[in-house]
Amino acid sequence: MTEAELPRKAYIGLRDVPLVRHLSSKRCGFYTAEWIARAIGLHPIPFNKIITRPVWRDIFHPVFPRDMMSIFKLRGMDSVAVNLSKFTDIEKINWIKREVALKRKPPALLVRTKTLHWIAVCGYDDDKKFFYVYDSHYGQTSIDPYLFIGNTIVMYDELSDVWGGRWWLKYRAIVITTDGFKEPEDRI
Repeated sequence: MTEAELPRKAYIGLRDVPLVRHLSSKRCGFYTAEWIARAIGLHPIPFNKIITRPVWRDIFHPVFPRDMMSIFKLRGMDSVAVNLSKFTDIEKINWIKREVALKRKPPALLVRTKTLHWIAVCGYDDDKKFFYVYDSHYGQTSIDPYLFIGNTIVMYDELSDVWGGRWWLKYRAIVITTDGFKEPEDRI
Protein backbone atom coordinates (compact mmCIF):
# COMPACT_ATOMS: atom_id res chain seq x y z
CA MET A 1 0.00 0.00 0.00
CA THR A 2 1.47 3.36 -1.04
CA GLU A 3 1.09 6.62 0.87
CA ALA A 4 -1.66 7.70 -1.52
CA GLU A 5 -3.57 4.48 -0.73
CA LEU A 6 -3.47 4.94 3.06
CA PRO A 7 -6.88 5.83 4.47
CA ARG A 8 -7.46 9.51 5.31
CA LYS A 9 -8.37 8.50 8.87
CA ALA A 10 -7.47 5.46 10.90
CA TYR A 11 -7.34 4.42 14.50
CA ILE A 12 -6.59 1.24 16.31
CA GLY A 13 -9.82 -0.43 17.36
CA LEU A 14 -9.15 -1.27 20.97
CA ARG A 15 -9.67 -4.80 22.20
CA ASP A 16 -10.00 -3.51 25.76
CA VAL A 17 -10.78 -0.16 27.32
CA PRO A 18 -7.24 0.75 28.32
CA LEU A 19 -7.95 2.70 31.50
CA VAL A 20 -4.66 3.29 33.28
CA ARG A 21 -4.72 5.15 36.60
CA HIS A 22 -1.60 7.22 37.12
CA LEU A 23 0.12 7.77 40.44
CA SER A 24 2.78 9.93 38.80
CA SER A 25 3.37 11.49 35.41
CA LYS A 26 7.08 10.69 35.85
CA ARG A 27 6.55 6.99 35.06
CA CYS A 28 5.67 7.54 31.41
CA GLY A 29 7.44 4.47 30.00
CA PHE A 30 5.73 2.09 32.38
CA TYR A 31 2.28 3.64 31.87
CA THR A 32 2.70 3.79 28.08
CA ALA A 33 3.62 0.10 27.99
CA GLU A 34 0.61 -0.75 30.17
CA TRP A 35 -1.71 1.29 27.95
CA ILE A 36 -0.41 -0.34 24.75
CA ALA A 37 -0.74 -3.81 26.31
CA ARG A 38 -4.36 -3.09 27.21
CA ALA A 39 -5.03 -1.53 23.80
CA ILE A 40 -3.95 -4.68 21.96
CA GLY A 41 -5.96 -6.94 24.26
CA LEU A 42 -3.49 -8.05 26.93
CA HIS A 43 -4.40 -7.91 30.59
CA PRO A 44 -1.27 -6.92 32.47
CA ILE A 45 -1.08 -6.35 36.20
CA PRO A 46 -1.49 -2.58 36.70
CA PHE A 47 1.87 -0.91 37.08
CA ASN A 48 0.70 0.87 40.25
CA LYS A 49 0.43 -2.56 41.91
CA ILE A 50 3.99 -3.56 41.10
CA ILE A 51 5.82 -0.32 41.91
CA THR A 52 8.87 -1.09 44.01
CA ARG A 53 10.68 2.23 44.03
CA PRO A 54 9.80 5.75 45.14
CA VAL A 55 8.31 8.18 42.60
CA TRP A 56 11.15 10.69 43.00
CA ARG A 57 13.64 8.12 41.66
CA ASP A 58 12.04 8.28 38.21
CA ILE A 59 12.95 11.95 37.88
CA PHE A 60 16.61 10.93 37.77
CA HIS A 61 16.18 7.72 35.77
CA PRO A 62 14.94 8.32 32.23
CA VAL A 63 13.61 5.34 30.30
CA PHE A 64 15.86 4.87 27.29
CA PRO A 65 14.77 2.77 24.26
CA ARG A 66 16.50 -0.43 25.49
CA ASP A 67 14.80 0.06 28.90
CA MET A 68 11.46 0.52 27.16
CA MET A 69 11.95 -2.74 25.26
CA SER A 70 12.57 -4.48 28.61
CA ILE A 71 9.39 -2.95 30.02
CA PHE A 72 7.43 -4.23 27.01
CA LYS A 73 8.96 -7.68 27.51
CA LEU A 74 7.83 -7.66 31.17
CA ARG A 75 4.35 -6.85 29.86
CA GLY A 76 4.40 -9.89 27.54
CA MET A 77 5.21 -8.07 24.31
CA ASP A 78 8.15 -8.42 21.97
CA SER A 79 9.31 -5.15 20.43
CA VAL A 80 11.96 -3.52 18.30
CA ALA A 81 13.56 -0.09 18.51
CA VAL A 82 13.40 2.08 15.42
CA ASN A 83 15.53 5.11 14.55
CA LEU A 84 13.87 7.44 12.02
CA SER A 85 16.37 10.31 12.25
CA LYS A 86 17.28 10.07 8.54
CA PHE A 87 13.65 10.29 7.42
CA THR A 88 12.06 13.57 6.30
CA ASP A 89 9.17 14.94 8.38
CA ILE A 90 6.66 13.67 5.80
CA GLU A 91 8.27 10.21 5.82
CA LYS A 92 8.10 10.12 9.63
CA ILE A 93 4.42 11.03 9.63
CA ASN A 94 3.69 8.45 6.94
CA TRP A 95 5.63 5.82 8.90
CA ILE A 96 3.40 6.44 11.95
CA LYS A 97 0.29 6.30 9.75
CA ARG A 98 1.40 2.93 8.28
CA GLU A 99 2.01 1.51 11.77
CA VAL A 100 -1.50 2.55 12.84
CA ALA A 101 -3.44 1.79 9.64
CA LEU A 102 -1.66 -1.39 8.50
CA LYS A 103 -0.02 -3.01 11.49
CA ARG A 104 -2.74 -2.00 13.96
CA LYS A 105 -0.34 -1.55 16.90
CA PRO A 106 0.32 1.81 18.57
CA PRO A 107 3.97 2.84 18.21
CA ALA A 108 5.60 4.30 21.33
CA LEU A 109 7.49 7.49 20.52
CA LEU A 110 10.23 9.10 22.60
CA VAL A 111 9.44 12.83 22.60
CA ARG A 112 10.96 15.90 24.16
CA THR A 113 9.09 17.73 26.89
CA LYS A 114 10.89 19.09 29.96
CA THR A 115 12.44 15.63 30.06
CA LEU A 116 12.46 12.69 27.66
CA HIS A 117 8.95 11.28 27.56
CA TRP A 118 7.13 8.26 26.03
CA ILE A 119 3.75 8.52 24.30
CA ALA A 120 1.71 6.10 22.17
CA VAL A 121 0.12 7.08 18.84
CA CYS A 122 -3.18 5.29 18.32
CA GLY A 123 -4.81 7.03 15.38
CA TYR A 124 -4.72 9.89 12.90
CA ASP A 125 -6.95 12.17 10.84
CA ASP A 126 -5.49 13.62 7.61
CA ASP A 127 -8.35 16.11 7.19
CA LYS A 128 -7.62 17.72 10.58
CA LYS A 129 -3.87 16.96 10.46
CA PHE A 130 -3.63 15.43 13.92
CA PHE A 131 -2.75 12.21 15.72
CA TYR A 132 -4.75 10.61 18.51
CA VAL A 133 -2.25 10.08 21.31
CA TYR A 134 -2.07 8.44 24.72
CA ASP A 135 0.11 10.63 26.97
CA SER A 136 0.50 9.84 30.68
CA HIS A 137 1.08 13.54 31.43
CA TYR A 138 -2.64 14.22 30.96
CA GLY A 139 -4.76 13.77 34.06
CA GLN A 140 -5.04 10.98 36.59
CA THR A 141 -6.40 8.46 34.08
CA SER A 142 -5.71 7.58 30.49
CA ILE A 143 -9.30 8.19 29.35
CA ASP A 144 -10.68 11.41 27.92
CA PRO A 145 -14.47 11.02 27.63
CA TYR A 146 -14.51 13.35 24.62
CA LEU A 147 -12.07 11.27 22.56
CA PHE A 148 -12.87 7.76 21.38
CA ILE A 149 -9.22 6.73 21.61
CA GLY A 150 -6.22 8.01 23.53
CA ASN A 151 -6.44 11.01 25.81
CA THR A 152 -5.22 13.92 23.69
CA ILE A 153 -4.56 15.00 20.13
CA VAL A 154 -1.29 16.32 18.68
CA MET A 155 -1.02 18.16 15.38
CA TYR A 156 1.28 16.58 12.77
CA ASP A 157 3.76 19.48 12.78
CA GLU A 158 3.80 19.67 16.58
CA LEU A 159 4.58 15.95 16.86
CA SER A 160 7.40 16.29 14.31
CA ASP A 161 8.85 19.06 16.46
CA VAL A 162 8.66 17.34 19.88
CA TRP A 163 9.70 13.98 18.46
CA GLY A 164 13.05 15.61 17.76
CA GLY A 165 14.11 14.33 21.16
CA ARG A 166 17.50 15.13 22.62
CA TRP A 167 21.09 14.16 22.00
CA TRP A 168 21.42 10.86 20.14
CA LEU A 169 17.78 9.94 20.89
CA LYS A 170 16.12 11.90 18.11
CA TYR A 171 13.18 10.28 16.32
CA ARG A 172 13.23 7.04 18.30
CA ALA A 173 10.26 4.71 18.48
CA ILE A 174 9.41 1.26 19.79
CA VAL A 175 7.03 -0.97 17.87
CA ILE A 176 5.35 -4.11 19.12
CA THR A 177 6.08 -7.24 17.10
CA THR A 178 3.89 -9.78 18.92
CA ASP A 179 0.18 -10.30 18.40
CA GLY A 180 -0.75 -11.27 21.90
CA PHE A 181 0.36 -12.54 25.23
CA LYS A 182 1.51 -16.12 25.54
CA GLU A 183 0.93 -17.64 28.96
CA PRO A 184 4.10 -19.13 30.41
CA GLU A 185 4.07 -22.89 30.57
CA ASP A 186 3.52 -24.34 34.03
CA ARG A 187 6.62 -25.92 35.44
CA ILE A 188 6.22 -29.04 37.57
